Parts: sequence; structure tokens; C-alpha cells
Amino acid sequence: WALGAPEGDWTSMAFPSDGSYGVPEGLVFGYPVTVKNGQVEMVKGLGGELVECCFMSELSFLGGRSKLPQDKVYSLLTFD
Repeated sequence: WALGAPEGDWTSMAFPSDGSYGVPEGLVFGYPVTVKNGQVEMVKGLGGELVECCFMSELSFLGGRSKLPQDKVYSLLTFD
């Protein structure tokens, strides 16, 4: 993806949420993106919605779970 992707194709990239796709602002989340000439652009309007969340590594002192009170949340590793 660093060198771009075929026209009309997209990949996933994690960055802090701006509230898109129902993900609370500030959480790092994997979004669908296109990459062209080194510029990353989020793909909007795919119709997805957040139904569960799995943190690969959860830093519990950052309070990410508190931003997802109505969702199922899992963690592979938790650090206090």
C-alpha cells in the first residue's frame, strides 16, 4: 500500500478516529483507505457499523473501554 493501490481498490489502515463509521473520536481504528502518490484517503460510505471491538493491546489507563459502553469489547493483551 505504501506505493499505492490499483484504481478502485482499497486497503485497511489504522489511525485515530474522527467519528467515522460510528467509532468514537480518538480511538485508533482500522479504516478502509486508498493510497495514491503517498496520500492516504479514507473510503467513506461503505455502510459498515461498529458491533464489537477487539484491542490487540489495551492500555487500560487510557480509558478506551469507557468510550464504548454499549459495545462488546475484548482484549488480547491488557496493560494497567
